[in-house]
Amino acid sequence: MLKFSALAALVAAVPSYKTSEIKSTERGVEVPGENGWTVTCRIELDNPPAFSLIDGDDLFYTTFAIGPGDAVYRIKNWISQCGAKPVAEKLFTEFPWPNAIQPVPEALYGPRWFSVSSGFFPNSKNDGCVAVFNADTLEMHYMTPGCKHLQGEHPSFFYHKVEWHDMDQDGDLDMLTARCLNDGPITPINQTLLWFENDGSFPSNIKLWKEHEIAAGNNTADVFFDTTYLTRPGTTKEQLVIAVSGFYSQQLELIWTEDADDDWLYVSKHRSIIVDDAGWYFEVEFHDVNGDGKKEMLTTTWSRSDENGALYTYSLNSADWRNPDSWFRHDIYTRFPRFLNAGFGSPGGFATGTKKSGEKRETIWVSGDDDGQVYQHTPLSDLAQNWRYETVPIYKTDDDLGFATLTGATIGQIQAIDYNKDGSTDILIPNYTRNEMIILEQCGINCEI
Repeated sequence: MLKFSALAALVAAVPSYKTSEIKSTERGVEVPGENGWTVTCRIELDNPPAFSLIDGDDLFYTTFAIGPGDAVYRIKNWISQCGAKPVAEKLFTEFPWPNAIQPVPEALYGPRWFSVSSGFFPNSKNDGCVAVFNADTLEMHYMTPGCKHLQGEHPSFFYHKVEWHDMDQDGDLDMLTARCLNDGPITPINQTLLWFENDGSFPSNIKLWKEHEIAAGNNTADVFFDTTYLTRPGTTKEQLVIAVSGFYSQQLELIWTEDADDDWLYVSKHRSIIVDDAGWYFEVEFHDVNGDGKKEMLTTTWSRSDENGALYTYSLNSADWRNPDSWFRHDIYTRFPRFLNAGFGSPGGFATGTKKSGEKRETIWVSGDDDGQVYQHTPLSDLAQNWRYETVPIYKTDDDLGFATLTGATIGQIQAIDYNKDGSTDILIPNYTRNEMIILEQCGINCEI
């Protein structure tokens, strides 16, 4: 069993178990852009933003806290609200601790459908669920039990994200997710990857989608995971592969099926490997990080009181991705700060993209999570085999926060966007501590001091 101080850190791993007292603990001042970046847009909010999604002119975001106030919001024509305090439209309050908002493939229900995954371990927030809604009509359907709606007896699981794949090869998309059952900041009672079988209609109170737990030997999924298709060794056929960034287990895991048709109904054929055990894994994404046409695993690990947080890339150095020795770890940055308070840590999630159109290799931007910063990691060479990066901060919520401080300030899920269509990447920052959505824009040597 993990020590309480370690598990209490999950409270802050998704910017979460923080209340308004954080603002009163700030000692320094905001640094609104540095190292070639500056804040060009602020949207003041009444609630702290955590996860967000841009769809056309609409900005959706979630907010949560240990007390009341959990909701999904929308700001229409959000770019025009820069410098203002708009009236955000409150769409849903049914979801305890709403986490990621994600687009649903149009092949399922048509355009402008989105999913919301919700829940966390506090007793009043732990009966989470997954639901989908239409942004035009606000029609909403629960896809799982939970969120205190009537779907029979069920354990109180919480969810953070979903993916959509044809898991049983019947021609339609099924819902893949990870869920966790906890009655406090302790080792999970239950944690697993599973998929819900699409029966051709929305789930209802009397007809749920059938659950299928993935029976791989490890399967320590709890919060975040990602999916891709890799070539089955010895063939030319691609198959679904799932990367799990285990926070509680402190393991990076790959899961797949040995079924020749990639049919996940046959649980005896589910397999998994542990790629690494480098720390409290936070986010993971399959991505061509170095521009060589191949997918690597990009991941972060959260700092502890005795170990720094890190940004890692795992590259594949053989055709057999099922062998843990085929994955080579590259340490992009390993000095994200630790805190004296075990409930705080860094970093969080990340975003990728080229700073300017036409660049050969992408830059990585990382949320510092509880240190209130945004970091930029720029490759020092266009050569794919060169894994050296320059790391600089480009935004600070509080310039007094850093190594071995007691308090923190929280940055949510950042995004790399081009909000003004000038061909340069901008960074959207949900600043949980300041109750603001912020846009950072590149200013080069012309930044105003």
